[in-house]
Amino acid sequence: MSKEFYLFWSVIIFGWLSFYGCTTTDEKNNSISIEASLDTTRVTIGDVIHFTVEVRGVSNQRLVFSELNVGSSVEIKEKSIFKEENKIQFQIVIWDTGSFAIPGYSVGISHVNDSTLDFSLESNPLDITVLSTLAGNIQPTLKPIKGPVPIVYPTPWAKIAQWSFLVFTILILLFVWSKRQILDLFIPAHYENIQSPFSRAVGRLKKLSSELDDKTFYVNLSHILREFVEHSVFIKSLEMTTEEIISNKHIIPIENFLFEQWLSLLSRADQIKYAREITSQNQRIEDIKWSKEFLKWARTQWNLT
Repeated sequence: MSKEFYLFWSVIIFGWLSFYGCTTTDEKNNSISIEASLDTTRVTIGDVIHFTVEVRGVSNQRLVFSELNVGSSVEIKEKSIFKEENKIQFQIVIWDTGSFAIPGYSVGISHVNDSTLDFSLESNPLDITVLSTLAGNIQPTLKPIKGPVPIVYPTPWAKIAQWSFLVFTILILLFVWSKRQILDLFIPAHYENIQSPFSRAVGRLKKLSSELDDKTFYVNLSHILREFVEHSVFIKSLEMTTEEIISNKHIIPIENFLFEQWLSLLSRADQIKYAREITSQNQRIEDIKWSKEFLKWARTQWNLT
């Protein structure tokens, strides 16, 4: 084939592709549009302005909303996206006076099943004028002083309940106090009948007979001596075992030889009580005799009555 043939078909294919491409672009631009709007273009400092951007003609595309770039004197308080209506709305506040331009807002458009961005649309900038609170139709004088707003205090139910409970409790106590019984008959205690530790121990020794069986005899004799020591020098010997008495020897004011003899008697009583040892009547007589001598010694040394 000749060069003219290839050149002819190349021109036709290039022209067809150019025509198709231009037609497709026009179709996209004509079917999808973007519009930005403000609810007002004249506000005062601190007023909330609603800036809305809406994309129209979207059928099977996904919208990618960008961030709104504003200056330092403009604050974005809230952003709301309405997917079903294909629009986004910003609540902005301007903290300075003068003329401001809300920049163009860009929205990306891609296929719903593809994250690749096909193209983007950008809205036109919008101008807004911010006035001082004393400008415009506002009277440049001091506002009239308003009267004080009455303060409504909530009912303090918690304190009312606490005070009511306190008063109720006091009334109950007064009622119980008024119903108390006062005994007119008062019988004083006869302290003269109370025996001293020495007298009580001597009396119990006199009643202790050496004719008793070994266990009963030594249980009573051990108790008499322990009780006498406890009530005389205020050491809880009744609650101590023989081993505990030995370990607390340093706090019992007894001479060493007497302490050893007392421990021998207590050990013999423990063996008879728990190990069923047997002793003689002579031994019991000797133990009673020693106990009486011990009481006499303690009465003199401990200054007992």
